[in-house]
Amino acid sequence: MAEKPSPASEPSAPEPTHLVVIEATGDYQRGAIVPNAPDIAKSLAGKCRPATQQDLGVAGIMTGKA
Repeated sequence: MAEKPSPASEPSAPEPTHLVVIEATGDYQRGAIVPNAPDIAKSLAGKCRPATQQDLGVAGIMTGKA
């Protein structure tokens, strides 16, 4: 009897490179796009969401860094 191959695990989604601040803090204003660094993500726990490609595109246009 041949062995059944194990099902391929689904690839996990890549971690977001940036976060969008959804609630202002002492360090960041609402709407700011910040890098997804562990210390920043920890300080913004519950006050941010992953940035979408649209968020990053708008931020690039606003800062002139597309």
